[in-house]
Amino acid sequence: MKLSDHYNCIVLGDHPSSLLSGALAAKLGLSVLMLPMGKSQKLSVAKTGQFLDFETNWMTGFNSDSSLNDKKGLLLDCLVQLGLQVADVATLVERTELPQVLTPHVRVHLSKDSSAWASELNREFGKLHVAEKFIGDYFQNVEKQFTQYGIDLPKRLQLAAEEQKKPLYKKIFNRKFDPEPILNSPGKSEKAIGNFPWIWEENTSATRNCKSKELISGLTFGNSGNYSDRFEALDAVQLLVLARTAVRFRGGLTAYRDLLIRLAKRFGAHTSEGLECSRIFFESGKFIGVQVANRGNMISADGAIAGCGLNLLREKISASKSNLRKFKNSPKSVGWKFTLSVKVQLSAIPVGANSRLIWQEADAPPMEIEIVNPQELGAKDSEHRLLFLRTVMPFRAESLEIDFQRKVAARMLRLLSEIMPFVEYHISSIYPNYREYFVGEESENQEVLDESFASPKLEDELLQLYPFKTLAEIPENLRSYDSQGTGAHSGIEGLFVGSGEAYPRLGSFGGTLSALEFTAWLANRSGLSGPLV
Repeated sequence: MKLSDHYNCIVLGDHPSSLLSGALAAKLGLSVLMLPMGKSQKLSVAKTGQFLDFETNWMTGFNSDSSLNDKKGLLLDCLVQLGLQVADVATLVERTELPQVLTPHVRVHLSKDSSAWASELNREFGKLHVAEKFIGDYFQNVEKQFTQYGIDLPKRLQLAAEEQKKPLYKKIFNRKFDPEPILNSPGKSEKAIGNFPWIWEENTSATRNCKSKELISGLTFGNSGNYSDRFEALDAVQLLVLARTAVRFRGGLTAYRDLLIRLAKRFGAHTSEGLECSRIFFESGKFIGVQVANRGNMISADGAIAGCGLNLLREKISASKSNLRKFKNSPKSVGWKFTLSVKVQLSAIPVGANSRLIWQEADAPPMEIEIVNPQELGAKDSEHRLLFLRTVMPFRAESLEIDFQRKVAARMLRLLSEIMPFVEYHISSIYPNYREYFVGEESENQEVLDESFASPKLEDELLQLYPFKTLAEIPENLRSYDSQGTGAHSGIEGLFVGSGEAYPRLGSFGGTLSALEFTAWLANRSGLSGPLV
């Protein structure tokens, strides 16, 4: 492929949000160049045929109805804009349940059915009238406001740059969906939401005073993929609204990336996995272009979106310190996501088990259990299920040591056996191979789940799956954040953030907002209508 000297848009990295913006820009007729920038941890398939997916298959932003017939939802709108029919999308995605959150004291199976959800809350908290008022009055009104936001957004994306005074995120979420008009309660909104004491203490929305702190922490991790014990209860409510718009993509996020790249190439985007960005150029606080390996001249561009960590970009920037004053740093990482794959017989799955379980206890990182049919990943196997166990490692150097990872893995397997009794008798394999033999009738000692085997095979697998020698090498898509994020703007004109660093508390929906904001900026600069028109 022969590269041009100038592009309207350059995509740096392969985060789904940056790829989405590149595809949308190409659909508008703009010239697009997609360049790799570091490595993301994607679906891994061992030589033995074992699967391990590092990323939760959880995408928000589809319509909140029970079907895809009524087109609303920002992510669904984007895919339709890229030429997919709603019927086509329906074959690629499937509705997913809200996460089931388990704590030592509370077990809540959230539901998209309001009456079923109210019954669940009543069973755990014994206040049915409070639950019904929360869901029927407050929550549903929040959901209506969110739906209206999605309906109004295409018009907003057509506004001239000088009229877009606030980022898309702040236009809706900083209002906190004030519940006072709904509840007719005097005083500040924090006092109004105090009418729901099963979630938080009266007169405060901070989870540090929450009666069910572990429940809120589990909810936020299940919906955003980020671990924090400092989420506010209102943030949790907003994430629950987003959760009702969630779907699973067949094949996971690796397959979703492949789809976006195919769509972008269909509209003329240039992609080259053999080329890497070697330098990035700023001038007078503006992004002006990049240089790729084995090419001497700079490739100029109107704008770029970073589908990787900003700190990774900083290493390649060619600019004076004065030009970097406003360039933002990556948000602080509180941990990174560590995953095990456990293949079990169908009989191991408890009746009524949700496809995603979140275990959360006090002062400990959460653990997610995602139940996946291996046929979705291309395997011809209907007799087993894959359990992807994910937790958050502390963002410390010791977490990169094999011995530390073995201890964490032992804890995860022990928790799995507590959540799913007798699962150890139905395990066919574990990847990485923490046990070199099947656990079942061959083993009479339950403590095998806690044993750590210092086998060369295990070490080889760990080094292949988690080859990081320093914390800085951990890719962005494995990181967990405890902050509001950078927002869509990097601080440099023309360079946008299209990764999980932008709006970590919003999960995948935050990435869609970043993609739309960047594409709208490009469209406006080029005299075109917004990306959803």
